[in-house]
Amino acid sequence: MAQEAGLGVDETGFNAAMEVQRERARKSWVGAGEEERGAPIYRALVEEIGKSQFTGYEHLEEEVTLLAILKGTERVTSAKGGETVDLVFNPSPFYAEGGGQVGDRGTLSSPTALVEINNTVKPVPDLHLHRTKVIQGTITVGERVHVTVDAEARKNAARNHTGTHILHAVLREVLGDHVKQAGSLVAPDRLRFDFYHFSALTEKEIDRIEARVNERIREDAHVETEVMETKDAIATGAMALFGEKYGEKVRVVRVADFSRELCGGTHCHGAGEIGFFKIVKESSVAAGIRRIEALTGPAAYQHVKNQERVLREVSSLLKTRPEEVAQKAERLNSQLQEKDREIERLKSRAAAPASDPLANARKIGPVSLIAEKISPAEIKDIRAQADRLRDRLKSGVIIVGAPDPKGEKVSIVVMVTPDWASRLSASEIVKGIAGLIEGTGGGKPEMAQAGGKRIEKLDAALEQAVQVIETLLAG
Repeated sequence: MAQEAGLGVDETGFNAAMEVQRERARKSWVGAGEEERGAPIYRALVEEIGKSQFTGYEHLEEEVTLLAILKGTERVTSAKGGETVDLVFNPSPFYAEGGGQVGDRGTLSSPTALVEINNTVKPVPDLHLHRTKVIQGTITVGERVHVTVDAEARKNAARNHTGTHILHAVLREVLGDHVKQAGSLVAPDRLRFDFYHFSALTEKEIDRIEARVNERIREDAHVETEVMETKDAIATGAMALFGEKYGEKVRVVRVADFSRELCGGTHCHGAGEIGFFKIVKESSVAAGIRRIEALTGPAAYQHVKNQERVLREVSSLLKTRPEEVAQKAERLNSQLQEKDREIERLKSRAAAPASDPLANARKIGPVSLIAEKISPAEIKDIRAQADRLRDRLKSGVIIVGAPDPKGEKVSIVVMVTPDWASRLSASEIVKGIAGLIEGTGGGKPEMAQAGGKRIEKLDAALEQAVQVIETLLAG
């Protein structure tokens, strides 16, 4: 960039400043994570054995010399069955975690030992570190061993990685050129793609994206890779990730004429190897960033088979054909809603007293009072009954009480019509009678309620309301 702008770079000064920064970093390693604490060891390994050579683009097996064994951040000369250690060998066909793609796994074997390689990482640039567990036997630094990448896991990761590139291109095609990658995860069993977009995707957009990706897969375009100068790669229109650091040379992955990205990951040879692409979720990650989670190949097929199995089970329970499940469920839902309404009507009818409560209204001075005990009911049903009585009474005080259906407590609702609420507060009335049922109550001037445990005292509490109203009127 400096050269393009006709500027020079003070490399000597930069290197001196960088060394000062390295010293600061060394002092901060105390208390840091394992990889940071081990950084000096990892750098020393690179200086000792040279940069890791990745051969996994071409093949998945190598005969190698075991160059180093690390137990934590300590170098050891050997490891035996049951131990968890990090191994260094060079070259390595194992892809190290990076660019969103998870590290390869596989095995290391010798005539006397078997080692499970669970992950491959790069704790520092230019060093492949293999996270392993010794299954049996003993491994020793300096011995020749055979290493093999899990071919099925690698293949599935390649399906997901090439699928991610096609998805990126299709998102730009369907949603617009503003779409840019914001992050990704490429694993053998799934892919996740984060991208910049201003709104949630509609169901129609998701269907269109999924269909278009599968069209591209069926075209079976050849996937080509080429190592180029970074500036030349960008000039060809290859997509680069914002914030990603690239060297002078980069690897460009191209799928036909619709996808071209800078990428060091592993890919299919042809788009058709992906087989099938299925979106399983679309969600928000942050403001302006959306996430698509998807499956490819065997995982996508298994997902669809699982959905078919669930659909068959549901159709069997509903006693209908799979293609008619939605209509049957809709009919059942309508029937359930009608049943719920009928239950509410029956509960209201059961809660209502046998005689007309208005005929039993009492006069306390100028105030009409209805104080009724109804059949066991939930508090919402007691309130509903009080509401109905208030609407019919027009002016006065309504008190409705009932035990709960389980017979464990009693509830009382007091309502006062607006013309009396300023003199006869429902809250004051309920507080005046709640003590008899060994409960507490409160509310507002026009509506209040109380609950207590002395069900047998409900009649006395309703009668006590007369005295409370008389006292409030006298005041």
